[in-house]
Formats: sequence, C-alpha cells, structure tokens
Amino acid sequence: MKKSSLLALACVVACGAFAEKVADEEEIVKYESSPCSVAFAAPLQYPYDICDVEYFAFNLIYGECHNITGWDLGLASRATGDVTGLQTMGLASWSDSNLRGCQISGFGNAVFGNAKAFQLASVANYNSTDFIGAQIAAINYNGTLWGFQLGAFNFNKGACKALQIAAINANAGEYNGWSVGAVNCAGRCKGFQLGVINTITETGKAVQFGLFNSASNFSGLQFGLLNVIENAPIPVMAFMNAQL
Repeated sequence: MKKSSLLALACVVACGAFAEKVADEEEIVKYESSPCSVAFAAPLQYPYDICDVEYFAFNLIYGECHNITGWDLGLASRATGDVTGLQTMGLASWSDSNLRGCQISGFGNAVFGNAKAFQLASVANYNSTDFIGAQIAAINYNGTLWGFQLGAFNFNKGACKALQIAAINANAGEYNGWSVGAVNCAGRCKGFQLGVINTITETGKAVQFGLFNSASNFSGLQFGLLNVIENAPIPVMAFMNAQL
C-alpha cells in the first residue's frame, strides 16, 4: 500500500513538473525578424507568419506583426507586441503591449500596455494602463495619465497629473493639475478647475472657478454663482466660498 502511494505521488510530481516545463516553453515564443512587411489583409501578407518588423510595414487594408520598430503605414494595423516608432493609419492603430513613439490615425488608437507617446485621432485614444505624453481626440481614456489631453471627453481611471481641455473632464482617481472644460469632475483633486460645473466628490485642495462649484472634504477657494463646500462653516454661498 505504501509503495503504491509513493508511486502515485511520484507520478503526480513528475506530471506537474512536465506541465510547468511545457507552460514555460509556450511562454517563450521566438519571432522571426524582417526588415519590412507588406500586407493586403492579414493573413494575406508577407512575411506570412507574424514576425518582428525592424524598419517599415505597409498595410493596404489590415496587417499584423509582433514588435514594430520603425514606421507602420496603412489603413489599419495591430502589433501583438511592442511598438517603437511611428504608426500612421487611415483607420486605426492597435498595440497589445507597449508603445514608445507616435500614433496618428483617422479613427482611433488603442494601447493595452504602457505608453510614452503622442496620440492623435478623430474619434478616440484608449490606453488601458499608464500613459505619459499627449492625446488629442474626441474621446481620450487612460488608466493613469501624466501629460496633456485635448478633446470633447477626457476620462482617467487612475492617478492623473495633467492639463486637460475638453467639454467634459472626468477623473475617477486622484487628479493633480488643471482641468478646463464645461464640466470638470474629480474624485480627489489638487489643482485648478475652470468650467461651468466643477465637482470634487471625495477630497480636494484646489481652486474652483465656475457657475456652480461643489466639493466634499475641501480645502481651498471657490468662485462662482453658487458654491458648495460640505465641510465649510457656511456650506453654501453665492459668488465665493472658502475653507482653509
């Protein structure tokens, strides 16, 4: 009975070690490198397999590669790895990993890793995690932001240190900087809000200038037609309110 148990245990350990080795080997995928690539609509492209492109990629309709280092030109493109350089697309640019460089697209840009970049699009720029740089589009979205946003709607889920200019600026995390727009909303704010409606829902050390200003746990100044500071001696005042 003991021998059977030991044999079964040895089999389990061996199978686990083999499975771990296979998993590690699957994670390490080596991609071929090519100085350029040409695509009609992937997988109709050359090289036929997804590879690293070192200098130039041209996509008539849609192309795919792994890492791009250089210039990516065409209608639409997706990099399953990193982009280092310039992507200029008539429709959309997409990176599954990191971006270091510039994306200019007719419709939108998306990065699902970290980005240190300049993004320009007519409709939307999307970054799932950290973004350092500048964005210009109708809609700009980030996990966290350090830089500049210009658009109709700017939204940042995490920490933000930036200058924002838009019709609506919304920051779910901590915001440090200047927000200029018709509506400025922040969870936690240290900086300046200029707009028609300015709100700070959690804590703030800021100056608000607008028709309607509202803040919860606030330290700073408000200038507007109606000013609300929940923790102030006089919570509601016209023209000016302060809590220092």
